[in-house]
Amino acid sequence: MGRRFGPGVLAATTLSAALALPLAAPAAAGPLTDDSRKAIDQLLKLLAMHEQLGETLYGELASGKSLTMPLPADATVEYYVHAVADDDAGNVDLIAYDADGTEIDVDDAPDNAPVLNIQASVHRSPIDKPKGIARPVTIEIRMISCATLVCGFGLRIDQVE
Repeated sequence: MGRRFGPGVLAATTLSAALALPLAAPAAAGPLTDDSRKAIDQLLKLLAMHEQLGETLYGELASGKSLTMPLPADATVEYYVHAVADDDAGNVDLIAYDADGTEIDVDDAPDNAPVLNIQASVHRSPIDKPKGIARPVTIEIRMISCATLVCGFGLRIDQVE
């Protein structure tokens, strides 16, 4: 289960270890509660198609605020990063950067459920399948618009094997 943090704060946790369908409950608005985390988690599970890396992280951001977090990625692995914000979040953006600041992928569509695809930067031979090549990546989540004091969100990272 994820963790709850105050406005503008996300866990100092390292991540090592479809659209909203009628079956999914809406994500409750405002500060995170157990019910809103469950609703966000249901929506993230509907979007996921690969093995989850680490835990789902939860946080809250005010309109116009952002936060960054490290992703100790493997250069030979492809990743998907999904975020789902509550119903009061009008627009949330996600951006992934390589260690040198180069933008890897961005989802700046005007919605509250952005997704990134981080392609492997090193080819992995089907014969020897090397792994363990460090690729420091930074994920930035931006709360472009939030109709309440803060909006809650969940962030899930999946790896493609």
